[in-house]
Amino acid sequence: MPSNSISAAPAGLRPPRSTLQRQFELALDDIAGGIRNWRTWYVLGVSELKQRYRRSVLGPFWVTLTMIIQVAVMGFLLSYLFNQPIARYLPFLCISLVTWTFLSTAVAEGASCFISMSSVILQVKRPLWTYIMLILWRNAIIYLHTIGVFLVAALAFQIVPTPAYLLIPLGLAVLLANVSWIALAAGLISARFRDVPMLIQNALSILVWLTPVYYHPEQLGSTARMIIDLNPLTTVLDVARSPFLNVVPSLSTWLIAIGVAVFGWLFTFALFIRVRSRVPFWL
Repeated sequence: MPSNSISAAPAGLRPPRSTLQRQFELALDDIAGGIRNWRTWYVLGVSELKQRYRRSVLGPFWVTLTMIIQVAVMGFLLSYLFNQPIARYLPFLCISLVTWTFLSTAVAEGASCFISMSSVILQVKRPLWTYIMLILWRNAIIYLHTIGVFLVAALAFQIVPTPAYLLIPLGLAVLLANVSWIALAAGLISARFRDVPMLIQNALSILVWLTPVYYHPEQLGSTARMIIDLNPLTTVLDVARSPFLNVVPSLSTWLIAIGVAVFGWLFTFALFIRVRSRVPFWL
């Protein structure tokens, strides 16, 4: 027998890849393809905002104006109720509201993402991660508009940038890593169980009070502080908010926030591997 036939035989006897391995590769390709497909979610995000504020004088700056009014009214009222100096409380409330609005809106929209885009998903073959990126990008644009409100408050109350500001990109990256896995997991589960988006909206309306958005954690007693510290969103919000206030989060806060992102993504990616192919059938 010729030698070349002997060497060719093992190639034909290679064992087929397992189904799990194939699903893993497809899920990984989906996320990578969604990132490579950045022009789609970039253009769609910008066009959706333009359509939403079509024929409006201020356009997306209505969100900024709304945030200014909300911060001004709540800042003066709550600083009086909590007996807090307005110069310390109002910038804290401002950056807390801006950050929480990004987090809660992205999660809530992520929960209904695949449902609202069902007609497109069933007609056009795109990576599912594209639609999550669309949600994140659209809310990032709004975040960039509203962060200007904090910059005005910081200027008014003479918050001078310190080296703590160098941690802002890292804090926002940790925030985005956590928001992205929560939005994806919520979207996958909601595609199967249609009550989940309403459950998430109700949960967020409760979690805003269990997360130090309107109050400083130092204002709480030991028992209440322990409950607040058990909420993982407390650390996620803290690493994204504190550098703006010239406060460096503790090492334990960073480790917890990063750990939540890592374990959250491990869970979500495992879920994504299992149900990614079923999403179009659920829609």
